[in-house]
Amino acid sequence: MASRDDIIRKRLVFIAERRSMSEMEQLLSRFLAGQLDQLTDEACERMILLLQQSDLDLLDWLSGFREPPVGVDREVLGWMVGYRTVSQTPSVLFS
Repeated sequence: MASRDDIIRKRLVFIAERRSMSEMEQLLSRFLAGQLDQLTDEACERMILLLQQSDLDLLDWLSGFREPPVGVDREVLGWMVGYRTVSQTPSVLFS
């Protein structure tokens, strides 16, 4: 039987790989390829919640074109921006 950790990670990968924009799929795939094993369950759950947003909004926020509205998890966005720019996520995210 799969552990809770495995289920959360598989769900996150499933959601990340089925985006409406290939650019988001690529960005998320690169991030998860490098960071998935190191993310905590809480971090995975927070990413799943963030990925409920539209791809257009996510790309605008990640590129800095627009500021995310109140209620959007800016810390999770920061993980992806940080990974994209320096290819690593701050160690505070990991267990």
